[in-house]
Amino acid sequence: MAAESTALFFADGMQFDVKGNLYVMSNITNEIEVSRVRSRFTAMPAPATTHFSFNASPVFKGRLMFITNMSATDGGVNSKLSVFVAPYRGLRTK
Repeated sequence: MAAESTALFFADGMQFDVKGNLYVMSNITNEIEVSRVRSRFTAMPAPATTHFSFNASPVFKGRLMFITNMSATDGGVNSKLSVFVAPYRGLRTK
């Protein structure tokens, strides 16, 4: 985990959870950057079985965060949808 992140220069999509934590998709580092309430951003790397590729557009359903992944280097052949289990459920939007 990074103590301080510069990956937010390449942020591409964000969501809040019910505790006020901000999840930002960092497509340059293939990580989810998380800002805990009144804290600095820390990196949450993809699970070992998942590899993000230009992750963006996160959407919460309960504690599950669905994340689009664009595979730009192969014409989109390896584009996919990743799922991340967050510590808290996403903020309900209307």
